[in-house]
Amino acid sequence: MADLDPVAKLSQILAADPRSRVFVDLARALVGRGELQKAIDVCWGGLVHHPDSIQGRVVLGGALLQQGRPEDALEPLERAAELAPADARVRELLAEARREATPGQVMAHAAPAPPAPVFPPRPEDVETLARGKPPPPRLEREPAAAGQASPQEPPATSLADIEHFLAEATVRDPDREQTGSVPLSLSPPVPVLGERRLPPPGKPGEPPPASPPAREPPVRSPQPPPRYQEPPARPPPAPRAAPPEAPPLPGRGPAAKAPPPEAPTPEPKRKRGAPEEKTGSTALHHLPDDPEAAARIAAKYEAELRDKMLKGEKGEVRRGPAIATVVAVLLVLASLATYAVVRHLRRADEARSAVAAARAGLARDTLGSLREAARALEEARRLDPSLPDAASLLAQVDALLWADFADEKALDRARELAKAADAGEGAIAARYLTAADPAQREEAAAALVRAAPSGGPLVRLLAGDILRGRGDRDAARQNLEAAARATPPMLRALVELGDMARAAGEPEQALRLYRTALQGHATHPRAALGAAEARLALGKGLEEGLRDVEAMDADPQSAPPGPERLRAELVHARLLFVLGRQGEAVEDLRKAAGRFPGRAEVPAAMAEVNMARGEYDAAVGDAERAARLAPADAAMAELLARARLGRGRFRELLRDTEGTSSRALRLLRAQARAELGEWALARAELEQTRRDGRMSAEAAAWAALCEAAAGRRTQAGAILQALVGAGAQQPAARLAQARLFLNDGRRAEAERELRAAAALDGAPPLVGVELSNLLRAKGRAGEAGDVAAAAVRRNPFHAATRLALARARLDLGSAADAAEEADRVLEDRPRDPEALRLVAAARLQTGQVATARAAASRLVGVAPDDAGAWLLEGRAAAAQGDVKGARRSLARALHLAGSGPRAEEARRALAKLPR
Repeated sequence: MADLDPVAKLSQILAADPRSRVFVDLARALVGRGELQKAIDVCWGGLVHHPDSIQGRVVLGGALLQQGRPEDALEPLERAAELAPADARVRELLAEARREATPGQVMAHAAPAPPAPVFPPRPEDVETLARGKPPPPRLEREPAAAGQASPQEPPATSLADIEHFLAEATVRDPDREQTGSVPLSLSPPVPVLGERRLPPPGKPGEPPPASPPAREPPVRSPQPPPRYQEPPARPPPAPRAAPPEAPPLPGRGPAAKAPPPEAPTPEPKRKRGAPEEKTGSTALHHLPDDPEAAARIAAKYEAELRDKMLKGEKGEVRRGPAIATVVAVLLVLASLATYAVVRHLRRADEARSAVAAARAGLARDTLGSLREAARALEEARRLDPSLPDAASLLAQVDALLWADFADEKALDRARELAKAADAGEGAIAARYLTAADPAQREEAAAALVRAAPSGGPLVRLLAGDILRGRGDRDAARQNLEAAARATPPMLRALVELGDMARAAGEPEQALRLYRTALQGHATHPRAALGAAEARLALGKGLEEGLRDVEAMDADPQSAPPGPERLRAELVHARLLFVLGRQGEAVEDLRKAAGRFPGRAEVPAAMAEVNMARGEYDAAVGDAERAARLAPADAAMAELLARARLGRGRFRELLRDTEGTSSRALRLLRAQARAELGEWALARAELEQTRRDGRMSAEAAAWAALCEAAAGRRTQAGAILQALVGAGAQQPAARLAQARLFLNDGRRAEAERELRAAAALDGAPPLVGVELSNLLRAKGRAGEAGDVAAAAVRRNPFHAATRLALARARLDLGSAADAAEEADRVLEDRPRDPEALRLVAAARLQTGQVATARAAASRLVGVAPDDAGAWLLEGRAAAAQGDVKGARRSLARALHLAGSGPRAEEARRALAKLPR
C-alpha cells in the first residue's frame, strides 16, 4: 500500500487531536496545493485552540490575500503584528493587506501615532554659580546615524509602550493549564477569533462576504489592571482527557470544524465474542508515552485500514492469506509511523510552550517565577533534548537562583551548564554570576560587556549593571533600556532604570518606572521597595507604598533576594515611622537588629529615626555603632557627622572629619563652622565642594549665607540671583536673603523670607533663631517665644535655639523659665558666654543674688574683655552688699565700654553705690 500523502497524514493527525498545532502545517500544505478555502477553514479551527499562534495567523492572512480578501486579512495579520512586532514577514504581509484594502478599511485599522519618548533627559547633578539657569535638557542616547541601525537592537520602544504592554498582560493560558503546562508569561491576552468578529469563510465559487464594520479604537481604562499574583505550586500534570468537540464560531455553524480526512475509515468488524470498543479517528486522540499503549493504538489503526483494504471494490477477488499478511505488516508499520509523528509533534509543542513560559519567568525574576522557569526548562529538555535556547535559558535561571537566593542545587547546575557547548549566552551569564573569585568575575564581566550588543535581556541587564558600576551611565542606560524593551520586558531592568533616576534626584520619574514594573508583577520585590523609597523621598503615596511592601511580604513566592531582605525591613520601618506609627517602627528595627547583628544599616536606621524624633543623644550613639561596623562606608561617616551636627558637637565633628575629600562631609563641616560663627572658614570649606567648577545648590546657598554674614553684599546677591534663576528652593538661601534685608533695615521683608525658609524641609535651626530674634527686636516677644519653643521641640540640643527661647522668656518677665533654659545649655557647654550672661541676669531678677554673682564671675573669666560681663558682675556684687567689689567691677566695665549704652549704665550703677 502506498504511503498517505502529507495532507492526508496531517488531516488524520488533526482529526485525532483537534487541539494539535499541526493545523499550521496542514493549512500551509493546502495553500501549496491551491486549496485556499480549505486552508482558511483549517486555520480558523486551529486558532480557536491556539489564538497566540503567529504562524497560524500568517498562513490565514496569506490565504485570505490570495483569495482577494485583504480587508479580512487585516484582522489576523494585525494580531500577529501585535504578538511579533519584529517579524519582517508579518510586517510585509500586513503592509500588503493595507495596500490592497479599501481606504475606509485601512483607516479603521490604522495604527495610532507612537507615544512620546519617556526616558527623560538627565539633569545636571550640580548647580553652577556662574549660570543663571540650568542647562537645557539633552537626550540620554544619541539617535543612530542614517543607515546604521543595528540589526541586533530591538525596535525603539518607549516606557509608555511597555506600560501598555504590561497593563494588558495576561497571567494564564487556559489551554496551557488544561494540559498541565506552566502558566504563560506577560503576553497580551488574545481573544478567540469569534470575539475579534472575523468574517466567516465563503464557499467555493461564491464572492467573498462583506467586510465587517471598522473597529472602534480600544479605550484604556483609567483604573490599573489587576496585578499578577504568583501562581501556587502545582501537582504534576495528569493525563489529559479527550477535549470536547470545539464549539462553532459565531455565525460559522458547522463550517467552524476542522475538515475531515479525505478517506474516512469505516468501523472495522468486531470478532465474535470480543468486547465492543470505540473505533475511528478518535483512536489517536490521546497518545500516551508507554509502549503498551502505543501497541494498542497501532493494532486498532491496523484493523481499521486492513478492513478497508480487504473490502475493496465490488467484484474484486480476495488474494489469499499471504497478501493479507503483507498488507497487515505494512499497515502496522504505517500506524506506528503515524503514532510516532503525532507523539513527536506533541512533545515538541509542549517543549516549546515550556520554553516560552520559562522565558517569561526569567523576565519576572522573582523567587517563584525563577523556580517555575527552572522546572519548565528541565521538562522541556526532557521532552526535546535538542530544543534551541533551553540550555541557555536554564543556565541563566539557575545562575539567578544562586546569585539572588543562594540556591545550592541551582549553583551546581549553572556551573555545569556554563561549560556546555549548547548553553550559548547563558553560559556567559552563568560564569559571571557564579564566579568564585574576583579575577574570574572580572574576566566574565568583560565577556558579558562584549556580548551585550547582540545579547538577550539578561545579558543586556548584567552588562548595564557592570557599566553602571564603572561609571559609564550612558552605556549602562542603553543596555538597561534594551532589556526593558524585550518581549516580555525584563522587569528588573525597569527597576534599575528607576534606581538610576532616583540616584540622579528624579524620584517622580523613578516612581513611574517602578510602577510600570509592578504592573507586570504586583509583588515584584525590587519594584515594590524602590517605589516605597521614591514615595518616601516625595513625601506622598506612603499608604500605597506600605500596602505594596506588605503585599510583597505576604507572598512567599516574592520573597526579596538575599541582599534585599534587610532593605525590605528597613523600608517597612521607615514607612511606619513617617505614617506616625513610631512604636511599630522602632519594634521592627529592634527585631531587625537581632536578625542582622553585624549589619551597619540597622543602627544607621535607628539613628535616622532618633534624629527625626529630636533624640540626638541616642542618634549619635547609633551612628557611632554604624560607623564602627562599616568603617570604610562613606555613608556611615556622613550619618555620624549629621548626628553630631544636630547634637551640637561641632568641634568633635570637625576633628574627626579633618582632611576629608567627601563633598557631603565638607558641606557638614561648613555648617558646623557657621554654627560656631566662623564664617570665613565655613566659606573655605564650601569651596572644597566644587567639582569641575560647580557647587551643588545647597552648598551655593550656604556660600551666599557666609557672604551675607561677612557683609559682602554684592557676592551674596550674585549667588542668590543664580539660585533663583535655577529654580532652587533652599532654606539657607532664604536665610541669606533675610540677612541682606536686615542689613538694609527692611524688617518686614526679612520676616517674610525667614518664615518662608522655616516652611521648607530641612530648614537649619539657625532659621528659627534668626526669626525669634527679629520678632523680639520688633517688640513681639510672645511670638518670638513661640517660634523658639517650636524649634526647641524639633531639636532640644541646639544651644542657640534654647538661648533664643531664654531671651524671649526674659523679655516676657519669666525670669525663672529663662534661667532654666540657659542652665540646660550650661549642662552641655559650661563655658558658653551667652548662657552665663542670661543665667546671671535672670537670677538677679528672681533675687538669687549668690547664684547670679557666681554666673557673672564665670562669665568674666570666660570673656575678660566683655564690658557687659563686668557690668553684670558689679551689679551682682552690689546686690550682695560688696561695695568694694562692685566698684571695682563697674569701673572695669566703664573702662572697656568707653562710650555708649553700656558705659552710661556703668556710670549710673557707680553713682548708686554708697560712699
